[in-house]
Amino acid sequence: MTVTAGGAASADAGREPAPEHEDRPEKLHRVIVPVSNPRTAPLLVSIARAMLDPEEGDLVALAVATDEAQAESSSESMTQLQDALDASFGPEHGIEIKRRQAPAIARGILDFVRENNPDLVVMGMDLSADGRHFSAVSDAVIEAVHCPVLAIRPSDMIGVERVMVGVDGSPESLSALRLAVLAADGLQLPLRAIHVRDPALSRSFAAAVIAEAAHEVPEWMDADGFVVEAPHPTQGLVEESLPTDLLFLASAHRRGLARLASGGTLDQTLRHEQAHVAVLARRKNSTRTRRTRFWSWFRALRPTLTRLERESVRWRAGANAPLTSDYLILLGVAAVLASFGLLQDNVAVVIGAMLVAPLLGPLAAASTGLASARVDVLARSLFTLLAGTVGAVVLALGVGALIPVDRPTDEMLARGSPSLIDLGIAVFAGVVGAYATARKDIPAALAGVAIAAALVPPICTTGLALGLGDTELAAGSLLLFTVNTVSVVVVGSIVLWWMGLRPTDGHRRPASWFAAILGTVLAFVLVVAGLDAFAEARRASVAADDLERLFPDDDIVEFDVDGRDPIVVTAVIRTVDEIEPADVRAASRSLGEELGHAVELRIIEERVLTSG
Repeated sequence: MTVTAGGAASADAGREPAPEHEDRPEKLHRVIVPVSNPRTAPLLVSIARAMLDPEEGDLVALAVATDEAQAESSSESMTQLQDALDASFGPEHGIEIKRRQAPAIARGILDFVRENNPDLVVMGMDLSADGRHFSAVSDAVIEAVHCPVLAIRPSDMIGVERVMVGVDGSPESLSALRLAVLAADGLQLPLRAIHVRDPALSRSFAAAVIAEAAHEVPEWMDADGFVVEAPHPTQGLVEESLPTDLLFLASAHRRGLARLASGGTLDQTLRHEQAHVAVLARRKNSTRTRRTRFWSWFRALRPTLTRLERESVRWRAGANAPLTSDYLILLGVAAVLASFGLLQDNVAVVIGAMLVAPLLGPLAAASTGLASARVDVLARSLFTLLAGTVGAVVLALGVGALIPVDRPTDEMLARGSPSLIDLGIAVFAGVVGAYATARKDIPAALAGVAIAAALVPPICTTGLALGLGDTELAAGSLLLFTVNTVSVVVVGSIVLWWMGLRPTDGHRRPASWFAAILGTVLAFVLVVAGLDAFAEARRASVAADDLERLFPDDDIVEFDVDGRDPIVVTAVIRTVDEIEPADVRAASRSLGEELGHAVELRIIEERVLTSG
């Protein structure tokens, strides 16, 4: 690479790219190219192909349709895209255009990228009608995608005759230079690295920038480094480039290109430059090792929300948080159905009540309010949940008064106390609820049923148990409902935070602190309840195993563990022989040693008489 300064350019024209050279740059392994315009698709594909490994490289062209009508009408567009590729690369090019249907163009691209984990995404970049912002699709993809994005704005002249790259000594510009080297090598075009120096600044710095860039360019390439003096980088780039140049620029911004349209170098260059402009929108190396590919794949599992999707989640949270008549009516119907099912031990009726319960709305709103520090949304949604809870208890109490029963049914007893399994159901219900809230293409009814399964039967059991006068069962089921509600809200907020929902700059700092403190308290309650449920489950498991070991010839019909100090273990044992009190005392001591607490063992003996 020849270094030149002061306005004179020099290229090593005698050197041709040497594919057999040892210092040939490492090519990319997989590139995804979203395409929609038959006119610009060949340029995007040709640049992507130039940077791919010729033997192991995988190029995927992607076309996204946003609804069924567009998917049906996209056949003609797909044919035009395929014809454009055939005309540019020949019928044997082997590039397949994959079609994807999604709720939004950006979401379809993001999901496809997440599933295929490419090294690079090459996509078109168009200015909006007002000329001050980039298209929402390219901005959303750049903001949320996990891998580097090369956003290309084609010029009026589609052909490319030279590759240029602007360098300023930053790591971002060096990353853009590496991609420019791959493109120039694959396209077999000359490469020029250009640094625009402010006349008021030192010449030594400019020379150091070009020298550093020279280390990234193989010696055999037809390339040169060039320093030009101009009062602004845009002026130097515009004056030195041609309409047939492919100009690589870098952006260190990690939140999309739309926020860069503020009069900076990139914005002004895109407004005035007539060449093809390729913007590397993330600070990433162009090549990746196996280790970095694994971590890139791991990060790709997170379906990051775009800005528009985050705004949609916040808007829906605000709409679902207030108490409405529809919410009260549907929850009332669900409470009555669930109460009937619990009284009859009819699981099918209980499931039907879960389908009706509208609990996903306020719970998702509470999770959104907690994750985004919207205290107003969080307060309204919690009030809605409280009002619905009181109403469900009153209705269940009324059903219990109309249909009196002598004792709790098995379905009611199953909701009498929190267990580790119940906590697990609530946690995963919160996960699926938040995920379905954030992803519009996932049916909300699926998450609603999972959440209702964790909440509707316990709260109805509370009302029915109060009608029976069983305060212990009512307290246990109310505790289960509370633990499950906290679990769903906290876990849902964690999932939404993980997907990219954050407090916005427009919210006051006290609101953010309040949300953080409240979230911490709720998480602490969740952890304590989980540890307690885990300890209780462990005590029950250890006691059951120990009793089976101590009474191997007998049948343990029922088993219950209650209390803390002492732990009361009650077992109903069906046996042929009489159980001696000494055996019970020995078993009690053994259980105490296993559990590390004093144990009071109560054995209820069911004698079995045989004819022998």
